[in-house]
Amino acid sequence: MRRIVVITSAAAVLAAGCTQTIEQGPESTLAPLPSTITYPETAPVTTIPQTTPETFAPAPVTSEAAPSTPPPTTQPLDVLRPECAILVQSGMYLSDISELSGVSITDLVTENGIADPDKIDEGDIIDVCINGIDDLDTGEPRVAPTTAPPTTAPAPESTAPLTIPPVELPSGVEAQQAQLNALFGPYGMPSLDVDGISGPLTDQQNCAAKLVLGLAPSRADIAPGSEEEKALMSATSLPLPQAEAVDEGKWAVIDQTCQVMFVGEDASLAFVFPVSTGRPEFPTRNDTRRAHRYDPALENNGWHDSTAYPATDDNPLNGNMYKPVYIDKGQAIHGANNVPPEPASHGCTRTRIGDQELFIAWLGLAGQTEQTFSLPDVVDLEVTVQGAY
Repeated sequence: MRRIVVITSAAAVLAAGCTQTIEQGPESTLAPLPSTITYPETAPVTTIPQTTPETFAPAPVTSEAAPSTPPPTTQPLDVLRPECAILVQSGMYLSDISELSGVSITDLVTENGIADPDKIDEGDIIDVCINGIDDLDTGEPRVAPTTAPPTTAPAPESTAPLTIPPVELPSGVEAQQAQLNALFGPYGMPSLDVDGISGPLTDQQNCAAKLVLGLAPSRADIAPGSEEEKALMSATSLPLPQAEAVDEGKWAVIDQTCQVMFVGEDASLAFVFPVSTGRPEFPTRNDTRRAHRYDPALENNGWHDSTAYPATDDNPLNGNMYKPVYIDKGQAIHGANNVPPEPASHGCTRTRIGDQELFIAWLGLAGQTEQTFSLPDVVDLEVTVQGAY
């Protein structure tokens, strides 16, 4: 608000040609003075008019109930409703606007969306018509702020902490067997008997579960109530095994600790098969390599007779090598009639006959009629052999 100060003289104003009478003391020794003294003529003194323009008259203070029309500003305001506008001038505070308009500071803050009542800037225009309408620009109702000012939350009725009861997971060997069937059954593993007896087949699948769940793989039983059991019973799907071969393209991971083979493509798991790897005297070599040869052996119904270990010398339950896929020189992944849950071969990885058929079909080799020594040109399969029984 521009503050205009009018200065008036406190001295007596003298009019031109006035006279002054001086009394003489009774005992004065001075020459008698004339009874009157006439001052010489001087320039007339201009008197400041004692009027104040109506523009600078202070606005009357009214109650907060009904704001009066604010006084006009000293410059025209280009707004929709000038009668609702007060221009913030140098040195003005919101309390000055409140005093001029008769509107409470709270209402001014709400109507104008003022963030800091203690700070308004010179040149701002304040809307003093408290009606929820933008009287300065649009004439439309003002939009409420999207975020409400912080308020104090009511005190909760109870200060007791909210506790969620722990989920009761099934426990015990039977529960483990049922969970293993649910996890591995869709990927080709044979179903376990849910009988509560933790034998070699249950240990085989428990080991595979530990492997993919990030636990130390072992053939030991999973103790009821243990952290291993909680991890098993909480699982809803099978993660991929951690191995070098698990990358882009088709891959297989043969784990000798668990005696299982994981098969997949890219980040998708396709199969989990039980296998039997080489006996200690004929170990299966751990490494990551690409399959390089496939023999459909159609002339012998898919059975390839090993040169080093022919059928006549081999275990009669083995039936030798069914549709072998070679991964490391003479070591191959092949079907067999005997696939126990422990090492039993001469270094190859045995699979069940039906599993080998699924594996060959998944590789796209079912239509292959002749032996190929350039398997990577037909199918690019990377195989990792790891672990120890």
